Amino acid sequence: MRFEPAIDRSLLLEVVRRRYHLPASEIDFLPVGLGSACYMLHTTDERRHFLKLWPNLRSSTPEAAQQYERLALTAAMHDLLPGVRVPYPIRTADGDLWADVAGVPFAIMPLLLGEHPPSPWPVRASVALGKELAAIHGATAELRALAPARERLDIWYEGQLRHNLQRAALLGADARPGLLAVRDWVLRRRDEVTGQLARLHSLQAAARQVETPFVLCHADLHVHNVLLDAQGGISVLDWDDARLAPPEHDLWYPLLTDKAAESYAPLIAAYRSHGGRVRLYREHLAFYLLRRFLEDLAVNLRDLLAPDADAREDGTLLHAMDAWSAVYWSRLDQMLVIADAALHDA
Repeated sequence: MRFEPAIDRSLLLEVVRRRYHLPASEIDFLPVGLGSACYMLHTTDERRHFLKLWPNLRSSTPEAAQQYERLALTAAMHDLLPGVRVPYPIRTADGDLWADVAGVPFAIMPLLLGEHPPSPWPVRASVALGKELAAIHGATAELRALAPARERLDIWYEGQLRHNLQRAALLGADARPGLLAVRDWVLRRRDEVTGQLARLHSLQAAARQVETPFVLCHADLHVHNVLLDAQGGISVLDWDDARLAPPEHDLWYPLLTDKAAESYAPLIAAYRSHGGRVRLYREHLAFYLLRRFLEDLAVNLRDLLAPDADAREDGTLLHAMDAWSAVYWSRLDQMLVIADAALHDA
């Protein structure tokens, strides 16, 4: 979240001290992420931790139970894969993976050090990520029972996206300036979006014809969910979308970056050389990529049209509709040419 939710910080610190027996002294809000509020937690003995809070969840709901399962997964990954760095939850004094403040759940995790890889994506990041993913995918048998979902190769957001395109096109002149800009974007690009949805259905049909083993995937592995340290070590953050899926669903991000032709092949080579799947499929990669580009559009458009939308976010979300969606789908064929060369170089 880019803006801090209405949370009683004093009460949050009190709960941390009581439930975790940590000498918590202060917290700093970090404007990162989308569905959660993130904080740096400081203690009187000068330690720092990462605190993640889910303001839209309540501890007793099914949605919260699903989130708790994801914490259980990263805790198990930390125990099973000592060389893999993930943000696992520190247990409370009585052994829980999280606590809550006024019914809103939060977890505390070790502070993982590093920076998001720069652009262009460096080869050393590709090599480190390939090695890390091979270890994670290779542990699927041991972690399968903890995976909270299984990929269905569906397009779950399509109905909402089509509905919101229609809503945006019909916005009146009295809409706020940000929404008027959204209306103009939709009127310019609605036919283009419809064409991309049609292509996505074709890619979906092709992917469903290709049988491949499902592995434990992060499924949201973009640059903001990766940290690279000075020694070349890598941390993979935010496992909120983890699922059993084709391995290609984790092997895509360098294709979106500058100099993809230089950084993608080392990812695949490192993945294979450290025990990852040798046989990888263009069909699954192409489907994932275009589905992702259109999903980002659907999410940004939904958030812009929401009744409680924050107008301060309008410019950021509108920019993302171009930068994360339209620009990327216009480059999809170029990405797949680069991918083909790496995937077939077994």
